[in-house]
Amino acid sequence: MDGLKVYRKLRQNETNRISDNQCPGSFHDEIGVLSCVTDTLQALHDDLRRWDNITPLMISLTEEMLAQDPVDRPSVRNVWFRIGQALRNKRPERQTYENNQIVTHNMKILNINSKENAQSQLPFLGVDEAVSFASSKKKERKPLKDDGPLKSLKDRDFIFLVEDGYRIRPHWDEVRKVLHALAYFVKGYDKNGLDMYRMIDMEKVHAHASGVLLASLLTAHSGDVDINMCLTKILGEYGSKVDAKRNSLFSLSKRPKPLVVYVLTTGEWDCNDDAKTPIKDLIDSLNNAHCPNKHVGIQFIHFGNSEDGWNRLVQLDDDLKLSRDIVDAEKFDGGNFFKMLVGSINDRFDANGERLVRKEQQSSKSS
Repeated sequence: MDGLKVYRKLRQNETNRISDNQCPGSFHDEIGVLSCVTDTLQALHDDLRRWDNITPLMISLTEEMLAQDPVDRPSVRNVWFRIGQALRNKRPERQTYENNQIVTHNMKILNINSKENAQSQLPFLGVDEAVSFASSKKKERKPLKDDGPLKSLKDRDFIFLVEDGYRIRPHWDEVRKVLHALAYFVKGYDKNGLDMYRMIDMEKVHAHASGVLLASLLTAHSGDVDINMCLTKILGEYGSKVDAKRNSLFSLSKRPKPLVVYVLTTGEWDCNDDAKTPIKDLIDSLNNAHCPNKHVGIQFIHFGNSEDGWNRLVQLDDDLKLSRDIVDAEKFDGGNFFKMLVGSINDRFDANGERLVRKEQQSSKSS
C-alpha cells in the first residue's frame, strides 16, 4: 500500500506543475501520459517474476486505458472479460501448512462469463455472405446485422501479404475473393490507401480500390515462398519506424499508425518456415516503445486442406509464448469473416478460446 501512496503522490506532484490544471493526480498532461506513470509501468514490467502470467496483462490493459483519446480506450466490458479470461487460463494458488506439510489450494474464481457464452455471443459473418456483400451494388445491398466488430479497424494501416506459389494455386479463386472482400471492408478506414505484397517477388502494390489489388493477382506462380523473408521485410520496416520514434516524447501521436497485416496462405513454406523470429523482433520494438497491446495485429487466413499448414498457423497463434499476443489464425473454409478482419486486434475474437469451444462442442456431440 505504501507503494500506491507514493505513486499517487508522484502523479500529484507532476500534475501540480501543469499550469491551469484542474485535475491534480491525473494520469495525463497536455502532451501525453505522465512520465511517472510510464516509469512506474516499466518498473513493474522489469520486476516481473518468471512465473507471473497475470501482471503482464494488467500492465498492457493499463497502457491501453491510458490512450490519450477516450475513443481508443477499451470498454469496461472488454477489460472485465479479458481479466476474467486470464484468470481462468491461469488459476491462482495459495499455500497453507497442514500437518507440517505445504499444501497447495486452487482458489475459486468468479465465472464472469463462460467461454461458451462469450463465444456464442460473437457476431458471425460467413465468408460467402461477406464476398457477396462486397461485390453487390450499394442500392441492392442489405445492411449487415451487426457491424460492431468493424470499429476495431478505425485509424489503422492495412497490409496484405498473399502467398502466390504453387501450393496455393488450386485455391486461387478463393484467395482472390477473400482479398477483394477484406480490402473492401477495410479501405474506408485507411485514407492513405492499402498496400499488398505477393510472397514470390515482394513487390509492393499500393491502391485505394480493391480492384487494383485484384488486377495484380491474376495468376499464381510456380515457385515456393520464404515466409521469414516476407515477414522480415514488412514487420522489420514497421519495427524500424517504431524504434525511430521510441526516444521521442511519450505521445500516441509520435508512434507509427496502428497496423494490421493480413496473411493469406496455406501455411506450407518450404524455403524458410521461421515466422516466429520476425514476429518476436517486432514485439520487442513495440514493448520498448510502450505501444498499446493491440497496436499491431497479424492475421493468418488459411486456405487448403493441409493439416500441417493449419497446425503451423495455430502454433503461431497459441504457442509463441511471447510477451504480447498479436497473432490470430482463421480458416477460410467455414470461418468467421469478422474474425478474419479483427481477430488479431480484438480479444473478443480470441482464436484460442474459440477453437477450445469448437472442440468441446464436437466432443459433446460425439459423446
